[in-house]
Amino acid sequence: MSEFKNLPSGWKVVRLDKVAPLQRGYDLPTNNIKEGLYPVVYSNGILRFHNEFKAKGPGVITGRSGTIGKVVYVEEDYWPHNTSLWVTNFYDNNPKFIYYMYINLNLARFSAGSGVPTLNRNDIHAQTIPLPPLDEQEKIAEILSTWDEAINLTINLIESKKHFKKALMQNLLTAKIRFSQFKDEWKEIKLGDFLEEKSERNTKNIDLILSVTNKFGFVTQVEYFDKSVASDNTANYKIVRKGNFAYNPSRINVGSIALLESYEIGILSPMYVVFECLKNLDNRFLKFWFQSHIFMGNLPKYLAGSVRESLNFNDMKTISIKLPNLKEQQKIAEVLTACDDEINLLNLKLENLKKQKQGLMQKLLSGKVRI
Repeated sequence: MSEFKNLPSGWKVVRLDKVAPLQRGYDLPTNNIKEGLYPVVYSNGILRFHNEFKAKGPGVITGRSGTIGKVVYVEEDYWPHNTSLWVTNFYDNNPKFIYYMYINLNLARFSAGSGVPTLNRNDIHAQTIPLPPLDEQEKIAEILSTWDEAINLTINLIESKKHFKKALMQNLLTAKIRFSQFKDEWKEIKLGDFLEEKSERNTKNIDLILSVTNKFGFVTQVEYFDKSVASDNTANYKIVRKGNFAYNPSRINVGSIALLESYEIGILSPMYVVFECLKNLDNRFLKFWFQSHIFMGNLPKYLAGSVRESLNFNDMKTISIKLPNLKEQQKIAEVLTACDDEINLLNLKLENLKKQKQGLMQKLLSGKVRI
């Protein structure tokens, strides 16, 4: 308890089982769920709603088996699932404060088991925490709730911007919406007329090893896998330069194709296909076209292979695309890039809000910062 020796006046050190004890949730097979108003809280959050409840709200629930470390707060009556642990008694403490206290404990560090991660409530109950008086608990919970509201507002705004971009992209890339200065008719062409495959090998000893993901585009292997998974000898790896595209033929069906914009040059496993746009095809326009349903929705008919469907470059070249003139391509790409920039700024804001909340939570819950 020495870590709590300089607590503010009125605070005390208590065991968790004397403040907010946990109990295993209740069995509820999926087939037995009847649609209702009461949330069913699993180890990873609210997934369904049932017509009965087992616990009165408000409630604090965390994962017991499977997903460990996620803490959920519910206002209404609820059903804690048997994959979860729920607080059975708040002993007149503020439930929202208890929610933040459990988040701050970082419960994932208590998980055990080499297969499915599990959380032993006895390990949690033995922990001691600094506990402020009720009025200070309420104020701490109020302040942290304000941060949560800002975080949730930003998350919703990001989702709204993504939906807006998706709809705008679909309309711009199909000429349903056009800019008034452009009147030329769009022409249907084959991608092969405007693309050239690149097979330059790593004879220059380039050591930036990249991968292509469907969520983040180009990433370094170390960043994505937490280690390098490349061969010791990378002489056969393909060079990819800024402005080139690359894709994994066996994962393009899940969107693993990207334009290199963040690095000047790197190398990729030989399994990747690398190509560039020729003149009269803007690479940013093509990037957005690859993200659209126009491409992804029609992709299956170009895939080959009975076990694992893939797209080789020769088949890529046969894909048709309706193309405006170069200036209209560039204008469309400019507008959609501005949408991406807005989303990226909001994501940066979201990460900053989360870091601020985390730092503030640690200080408020330890008494280092007072209300």
